[in-house]
Amino acid sequence: MAYTGYTIEQIEDAMISTLSDDETLAGYVKTFDRLPWERSDEVEKLVRLFPALLVAYAGGEDRGNVNTVADHNGRFAVWCCARNLRSPSAAARGPVSGERGVYDLIKDVLSCLHFSNLGLSIISCRSVRVVPLAASPRIAIFSREFEVRWRYNYS
Repeated sequence: MAYTGYTIEQIEDAMISTLSDDETLAGYVKTFDRLPWERSDEVEKLVRLFPALLVAYAGGEDRGNVNTVADHNGRFAVWCCARNLRSPSAAARGPVSGERGVYDLIKDVLSCLHFSNLGLSIISCRSVRVVPLAASPRIAIFSREFEVRWRYNYS
């Protein structure tokens, strides 16, 4: 069976590239990478430099009425990770000194990716929700999820 269209890896790479090319994010984010789902519980150990943005495919569904064409609605999670050793709220809000926190990451990721074409010929990319994942005195992680829709053909 032949397949034409973007792969999940290509979409992940395009999202990482779009995020790292963004002037605002590039000004303060230290790590842009894929999220290794099998080790997601070890993010604090895996990421050496914070703030970090980690991208992962989170599943999707196919839609279409034509035998050899489908539109894939894929969910991609962008984990917004901030660490701070000064106070419990500093990782979320950023300290008074002007350092950026996870709330800034959530906002800036939205500005960068919402309705972006990711430099590809996709149908759409839109933000669908934000979910808190972890909060401790040292780290805060939220997931901003995007639905990316693209077409593929197979025969």
